[in-house]
Order: sequence, then structure tokens, then C-alpha cells
Amino acid sequence: MKRVLIVNNLLGYHGAENVLKNFVNHLDKKKYDVTVLTLQESSRELLDNDVKYKFIFKKGNSILDKIGNKIKLILGYEKLAHSYCKGYDIAIAFKMGESAKLVGYSSCEKKYCWIHSNVSALDEEYSYSFGSLEEEKSFLKRFDAMVAVSEFCKKSFMKKYGETIPVSVILNPVDVEDIKKKSKEKFSDQEDMFMGGDEPVIGTVARMDEDQKKISRLINISFRLKKEGIGHKLVLIGDGPDYRNYQDEILKKNGNQIYLCGFQKNPYKYLAKFDLFICSSRWESYSIVVNEALVLGIPVISTRCGGPEEVLEQGRWGELTENTEEALYESMKRFLLNKNQKQVVGYDVEFPMRNFMQGVHELLER
Repeated sequence: MKRVLIVNNLLGYHGAENVLKNFVNHLDKKKYDVTVLTLQESSRELLDNDVKYKFIFKKGNSILDKIGNKIKLILGYEKLAHSYCKGYDIAIAFKMGESAKLVGYSSCEKKYCWIHSNVSALDEEYSYSFGSLEEEKSFLKRFDAMVAVSEFCKKSFMKKYGETIPVSVILNPVDVEDIKKKSKEKFSDQEDMFMGGDEPVIGTVARMDEDQKKISRLINISFRLKKEGIGHKLVLIGDGPDYRNYQDEILKKNGNQIYLCGFQKNPYKYLAKFDLFICSSRWESYSIVVNEALVLGIPVISTRCGGPEEVLEQGRWGELTENTEEALYESMKRFLLNKNQKQVVGYDVEFPMRNFMQGVHELLER
């Protein structure tokens, strides 16, 4: 049995953390002894019981906790790697940056690092745990391969870091069984009030981050459609740095057709009630939530922003628009005025997880 270590900043319900959960819970535990290591102490409730869990920095406000964390910071990545990452056959950094630095310094026989971002479009020239781009490039050569979550991600990485480091592609998975189960959870009476009724429900599930997700596009379009007398409800699920800004804008303009719902532990019960899912992003590495909408049979409109083109197979499973607010407006308006829109049919809901695990097993058995 091979001992596998997966390192990430934390555990949670967002993006890469959600993929990490699917990754470790679906690994064959008869072949792999799996441990998850996070930098910050997190709740392990998302991990199956047969997955081991440990962390470096304790989440606490006591003097002893703070002193312990300070000492660990002083030790540095190399010494922390020797303390926390030893004794494993395979180590995987599930994000670039700090996680990669820990795994890179480890003595594990095989080392891999996942790429979840459009790295060539980020404002930062290099990951903040390094001193320069050249230092980071040199350090990444410690890995046997980088793993991109889409062809778009791979091209972005190679554009920034060159072709000296091997890059594999393993598309992000979705847990179909879990999504369908959670989508059937009942609403509270208050939730029924805005999710029910005759008006079509359009919306998104995203981090409220204007720089990437461009949620302001949806808010502006909703007000424009309302002014034109085109009835609808816009439901926005998620939190993030721009949540308050969106909230203020909606209140300022009396957007009673817009429901800003914040973070939801189970977004699938909302997603299942959407008549239309929209991805308004400037860029996406893959877009798991577009995949999740398709699993639930929800029609999708997305900007051409990288990953969604791969998920939608260049328009086979949903509509792709130019990456502008005006293009999104035209598509959303056309959808709402067309009373005969149908749900997605024929989408192979099994392949994302099956192909993902096949790719992972091939990687680990090299």
C-alpha cells in the first residue's frame, strides 16, 4: 500500500477545496493510505473516516497557540516539510505557493503539484512564498509533473513558466451522487418565498469577487431587464470580498428582484430550482459549478472565459457568449423571452468523476 500525502492551505466548500474532498474520498483505500495536511487547522467533516488528517498551524487565540504558531513560522518551509511531510511515497501539493513549497522540500519519492488558476492572468508575477519568478521556476523543477485542471490552465501555466516542467491535464470532477442527493433537500418557508412563484429564476453560484467573477454584470443586466418589463428573479449564492459592495448596490437601486443569499453549505438545492445558470466570469480555470448545473439538467449560459468552453464542449451543452456584459444581456434576454427552453438532455453525468479518478490513478502508478 502506497502512502499518499495531499497538502493544501485548508479544507472547505469552495473551488479547489471541493475538488480536494472528491479527490481523497474517492481514492482506492485498499491501494493508498491517504493523509491530508493543511497549513491552517480546519474542520475535517468533509473527509471520509478512512482519510487521515493533520495540520500545521493551530486555529486558536490562546497564548500557547500563538507562541506555537510563531515558532513554526520561524522554522521555515524546509524544516516544516521535514517534520510534517516525511515517510510518504507520494506527495501532492493541491495548490501552488505555500503548499508547493512544503511538498517541494519533502523527501518523498514522487511529487506532484495541481494548477487551479489562470496563472498568466494573475496580477502577482510569482507566488508570494517565493522571492522571484526565476526562483519559483527553479523550485518547481523539484516536481515530477504539474497537473492542470483544464487545457486552458495548462496553456496559461506554460505561457508563464515555460515548457521545462512536464504538465499533465486531469479535468476537475463532480460527485454526481452527492449533488443529486443534496439537490432534493427541502427549503424553509422563507426560502420558498423567493424560489417559488411563476417568474423564471436565473442565477449563479460563485465567490463574490468582482475581479474574476464579474457579478456586477448580472446585477446590471437584471436591472436592465426589469426596466424593460421582463419578469425574473436573480439569485446570487456565495460570499467573498465584494459581497457588501453588491449588497449596497442592490439596496441603492431597490433591486427587489435580486436575492443575494451569501454562502450556503448546500448550494445544490438552490441550483436545482434555477431555470437558467449563468457564468459571468472574466476567466475560469475549469468551472466546476457549470458542470454541476449540467448534472442537474439546468440550462447554462457562460462567457468565453477559458474552462467553461471545455465543460460545455464549445457550445454542445450550453450557450457561450463573448466576454462582455452586452453579449450576456442579449443571451439572457433571448432566453427569458423564449418560453420553450428545455433542460439539458444527453449529458454524460458519469464521466467527470470516472475520468478524473482514472487520471489520478495513472498518475500515482507511474
